[in-house]
Amino acid sequence: MTDSFARSTAWVALGQSVVKLSQVVIAAALVRIVDGATWNETAFLLTIYVTGVSIGTLNAHHGIAYFLPRVELDRRRSLVTRTMTFVLGIGAIGIAATALTTGTLSGGSGHTRLVVVMAAVAVELPSACVGTTLIALRRFAGAAIWDLVGTIGVVVGCIVPALMGAGPDGIAWGLVAAGALRLPIGLAIVRRVLPGGANVDRAVVLGLVRYGLPLALTITVAMLNRVVDKWYIAWFDPDHFGIYAVAAQEIPVLSVLPYAGGAALLSALVEAFHADDVATARGHWIHLTMRMSTFVVPIGFCVAMIGPDLLTIAFTPAFAPAALSFQIFALVTVHRVAEYGMLLRAAGRTREVVLVAIVTLVANAVLAGLGAAAGGMTGASLGTAAATAIGWFVAMRYIAATFDARIRDSFAWLAWGVQVGLGLVAMAIAEIAADLGDTRVGLGTAARVIVEITVFVAIVAIGTRRWRAHPRSVGPAIRYVADPHMPAIAGDAR
Repeated sequence: MTDSFARSTAWVALGQSVVKLSQVVIAAALVRIVDGATWNETAFLLTIYVTGVSIGTLNAHHGIAYFLPRVELDRRRSLVTRTMTFVLGIGAIGIAATALTTGTLSGGSGHTRLVVVMAAVAVELPSACVGTTLIALRRFAGAAIWDLVGTIGVVVGCIVPALMGAGPDGIAWGLVAAGALRLPIGLAIVRRVLPGGANVDRAVVLGLVRYGLPLALTITVAMLNRVVDKWYIAWFDPDHFGIYAVAAQEIPVLSVLPYAGGAALLSALVEAFHADDVATARGHWIHLTMRMSTFVVPIGFCVAMIGPDLLTIAFTPAFAPAALSFQIFALVTVHRVAEYGMLLRAAGRTREVVLVAIVTLVANAVLAGLGAAAGGMTGASLGTAAATAIGWFVAMRYIAATFDARIRDSFAWLAWGVQVGLGLVAMAIAEIAADLGDTRVGLGTAARVIVEITVFVAIVAIGTRRWRAHPRSVGPAIRYVADPHMPAIAGDAR
């Protein structure tokens, strides 16, 4: 299982990392190109765009991975293209709704800008179906390349108009152009990788939509959960909205590794639950959380450690006030060693996925709001961290119920705890080493970061090596089982 799992995870992680990293690249570039007021306005538009792209598909594209193996070969292309048409229609409805609710039909440049952003969302939505299709076919390398191409388009669409002085309006139109160019390419890829010849039954399409709707609600709630604290800052501390939007971003690698690992094992989990083999499903899950803890936890601590200097280097000294918030969000990610909702979805427990998301959102709406009112950016981030902990506990209770086991037996707690301990020790020693170096030779910001990372990595590597020699570090011997409904395809990254 190890080699196949590692390759699959690496390809999916590469593609998703590029997507997430592009958001950081765009922000880092734009804060240097435009003035502060323009960046605040642009950051707000980009938040709308990212939110729309994340929730606009109503999660129908994820249904492709579930339904494609169960559809006849000559009907698979029809399933994907009809799903693409469906999500494009959702985007069109979004454009019309925005036009009507903002009064664009009666004029107004600010209102027109929002409609243009919704148009960019609409033409981008079908592209999500292409990546999911490639993953369902286990063409993980192809999915990574598809993400890379789309990301380049979005980055160019944002930065070039800014360099030309086109402002937020130009950036919005740049996003439209990027999505419009990508759409026909995506259709061509679908036609190439999937056989056609017959239309899929309408009942299958409706089933895919019904499958996706509960998850769409989950993603919508989860997306709102990621932006609600930003809205509180826009309300209570509007002058700092731009820098908080940067500090509250997900760290690219930390946000995609759990998704990538889950995507690589999704077929095996679905098959295990479908066969009512809960023991095998639990073995896959424990293996996943053990492997991901080795990477996610140390990276989270390392990013938190270098956070203040990283903000200054990657952006500008003006972002220093958001350093503590950035560190808090980095530390929150150490629990995210797996996509917990993925396990529940594979077991068919979509209701529980929705409930976890709603509980987390309600907690965040209350705690981040109170925190923002009392302590500005730091208070909002602390409130979000507390809400995340509540959501994690609820998710683990449902996962334990899925395995008919206790919470202590439903997660690789020992492996995770070892990495947390190593991260804390390594962070403390690295800080001491950097302080000593700064005292003796006067380290600059970049040199200090290099020293901290070097010491941190060395300590974690030594500790992890010793841990792996311990008998309790060995996970369950689970073989990676290929989906029997999916024929092997030449060029697969298996």
